[in-house]
Amino acid sequence: MENSTLGNALAAKGGPVNGRVDAAAVSAHGAVDKVAAVAGSAVRTVSSAIDGAAASGHQAVNKIEDTVKPAEQWLNEKSDALLAAPKNAASDARQFIVEHPWQSVGVALVAGMLFGRITR
Repeated sequence: MENSTLGNALAAKGGPVNGRVDAAAVSAHGAVDKVAAVAGSAVRTVSSAIDGAAASGHQAVNKIEDTVKPAEQWLNEKSDALLAAPKNAASDARQFIVEHPWQSVGVALVAGMLFGRITR
């Protein structure tokens, strides 16, 4: 509205050329206002789309978290046993060797021969 008032005031002051320039300026101001209104509408539409995409992203993260949580709990429960397994295996092997020294030597010889044949 302010632009129309300004344009009318300018048109009243000038001659035929000034009136045309002023009319073109008023028309250009109107076009800018229309573009600004359309752009504002587009921004609102895009903003709601971005909000929807963000909500979908949060839902996906929540689903992934819910899916992975049981695995995390299982690993936490079993981590001590999983970390102790190599130590237990070494301890069991040491105990077998102490209890059965000759069988251990035989197993070692056979394993060495097989390994030698495979790697030739």
